[in-house]
Amino acid sequence: MTECCLNRPNTWINPPLIRAYTAWAAAKSDTYKPYCLSVFQDGIRIGGIYGVHMGGVFAAESMFSRVSNASSVALAVLTAGLWRAGVELIDVQFRNAHTDQFGTTEITHAEYVDALTRLKTKQVELRQDYFCLDATISLTQSLSQTS
Repeated sequence: MTECCLNRPNTWINPPLIRAYTAWAAAKSDTYKPYCLSVFQDGIRIGGIYGVHMGGVFAAESMFSRVSNASSVALAVLTAGLWRAGVELIDVQFRNAHTDQFGTTEITHAEYVDALTRLKTKQVELRQDYFCLDATISLTQSLSQTS
């Protein structure tokens, strides 16, 4: 989270919010859980994304890159891992050119509320091995096979 607010002078990600998310993560909520996924290169965090998981829904809050496309790697790994776990809706907040490259689509407010209602209690296990690059590459290859 701290990386997401660097070099953004008017960001909504501020110290009180970071403290609240940190306390929330430590409390190990059974219902809604904050998560972050970081991308490292040579032991240095170069990108990442964080958000909230609830059942079959993940609401992405923000992401960052120190190296070109590192946030894209984070989003790709996150998306593949969430898909493997059974998450059906990833809320990226705003559709834009960056998220469109991953196949985002807009839905109406009514469709969103319906999806949240239907999916928020879905039983989903976010296993750590779903979110490693090797697993993501394997899953991506299996999804893109045409023969």
